[in-house]
Amino acid sequence: MGLRLTFGYASDTGQVRDNNEDSLISFYADVMNENDRPAFGVFVVADGMGGHQNGEKASAIATETIMDTVLRDVYLRLFATGADQSVQPPVLETLEEAITNANSQIVKQVPQAGTTVTAAVIMGNLAYFGHVGDSRAYLIRDGEIEQITEDHTFVNRLVAIGTMTKEEAEQSGEGHRIYRALGLGEKMDVDTITRRFRTGTLLLCSDGLSGMVNDDAILEVVESTEDPQRACDMLVELANNNGGHDNVSVIVVKMVSD
Repeated sequence: MGLRLTFGYASDTGQVRDNNEDSLISFYADVMNENDRPAFGVFVVADGMGGHQNGEKASAIATETIMDTVLRDVYLRLFATGADQSVQPPVLETLEEAITNANSQIVKQVPQAGTTVTAAVIMGNLAYFGHVGDSRAYLIRDGEIEQITEDHTFVNRLVAIGTMTKEEAEQSGEGHRIYRALGLGEKMDVDTITRRFRTGTLLLCSDGLSGMVNDDAILEVVESTEDPQRACDMLVELANNNGGHDNVSVIVVKMVSD
């Protein structure tokens, strides 16, 4: 019995904002031939900041630059004539470079704007993540939900150093103030993470979802809905029903048995 990947995505302005500053981008390819190349996917969520159009431009630059870099330096290398398939392209290093390149482009092209970004590259049975800001990546399996990424917010930092409890952070009005994002300066740190991904679901989202829908509710929707596109649509609807205070974007990637 083989495994295959299926995914869905959705984005909505929400109930309060006039325009959608989020951007999504997805790519997936599965090769079935004697060369036995691994299944490959790239999924990116970016949440722009900077007011009308500026935030949209920043998030668009981020998603497109990351996709361009990863496809060129990882995916196309897998298909290069005479490529040694035993030598794997450096996925984490490429993700970090891609996000750094995106930051430079935003600083140059839209200096008054910024964006978060959470990117996942799936190759074979591994998932690689690059992350800056407070968009999130979750891994859902066996009835549990794990937040893979760390929110780069001031309140989350205070929780980490013990000067604020998690409950106080959830009630704080400063919960969405971030200290790290693309576009804030020439230098920027990128979080990179690797997880094994042979079963379960990956979910990437902007804080318009995670701020409106708690982890237990996200888990319930994903686990009870086979179709990832339906899961995305339901999660966006739930965020809007809970207030929809921000743009909401989500990508759901499921590994299923043939």
